[in-house]
Amino acid sequence: MTNLLGFLAVLLIIIAILYMVHILVIAWRVNIIWFLICLFVPFGIYAFTFMNWEYTKRSFLHSLAYTVAGITLAGLIIVFTPAAPHT
Repeated sequence: MTNLLGFLAVLLIIIAILYMVHILVIAWRVNIIWFLICLFVPFGIYAFTFMNWEYTKRSFLHSLAYTVAGITLAGLIIVFTPAAPHT
């Protein structure tokens, strides 16, 4: 069961990454400079997201939701997995 939940947690994080890639695609369509800023400047993708909220809100909110779900599921797996017995 833990393996299945671990797979699900990784899948959720991969989906979140794909939504962030979608924001990069939107940045490419707006301007190549924005794409390069989003790609190479720390937190540049968030500046682009909030400055172009109408275009990016759906992808950003989906990415945020899937990230929170994946991290929460991974944390639950860690907390509820029994420790190996000492020999």
